[in-house]
Amino acid sequence: MENESPAPRKPRRSPTIPESWSTTRIILLSLALLGIYVIGQTLAFGFLGHMFAAVACGGLLALAAATAVSLGRGLSPARDFGFASPGLMQAAAATVVALAATAPSSLLAGWSTRIHPPGPEWIELFNRHLPHGARDVAIACFAAIVVVPLIEELIFRGLLYRACRRHWGVFAAAAVSALVFALVHGEPWYLFGLVGIGTVLALVYEFSGSLVLAVWTHAVYNAFSLAMILREGGIGTEPQTEDPSLLLVLPSLALLAVALLALRRRS
Repeated sequence: MENESPAPRKPRRSPTIPESWSTTRIILLSLALLGIYVIGQTLAFGFLGHMFAAVACGGLLALAAATAVSLGRGLSPARDFGFASPGLMQAAAATVVALAATAPSSLLAGWSTRIHPPGPEWIELFNRHLPHGARDVAIACFAAIVVVPLIEELIFRGLLYRACRRHWGVFAAAAVSALVFALVHGEPWYLFGLVGIGTVLALVYEFSGSLVLAVWTHAVYNAFSLAMILREGGIGTEPQTEDPSLLLVLPSLALLAVALLALRRRS
């Protein structure tokens, strides 16, 4: 009897950062990327004097650093950080999640504003740097809709949330990652709203298993928020006095729950 040749072995798959790194290393990487993100924004703003361009520069620097870490391990960033392509139906559900989250997060932001209203200096600075003209609007869209969702979802959901989930479970990890997400923005007058949308983004990632869908949800949410700010011509100097009606918030919460369940991975 002739000897049968052994079946060829499949090449061993290299483990990704979330699979192989310790929680401490992942948290340190998250902090390093956050530092690059914030310092890059600060330096760029000093040189350019343009708020959205500075945000884009900081985000691109942090993305470049994350890419360098991944390529240094011999992997692609898409695989290392879990940027798997979602289906069209999941993308549609994620769009509904983003839009349905706007009313509840606005309600939460309004509560924060009552406790800690933004100062007139911050409002004046923000409104002064709103985009005017096609070039500035394009820069703002690139920063808020492309760069920010990519780097923030990579850090807060792709790394920090997954690291916390190992030890504390879904809800505690979602709360911790959302709180850090909110605090890093440095806008206490919107704290509750930022925690709310951060929790929603963590649940999008948890239900779908796709960081791309978390990025997409964040991008749609930012696009809607930016469009509303530009339509209103900026932020008013008076604290917000009217919250979204419960007739809008309650159906939005119900729609949000249904859309999140529609994201669940099929076995």
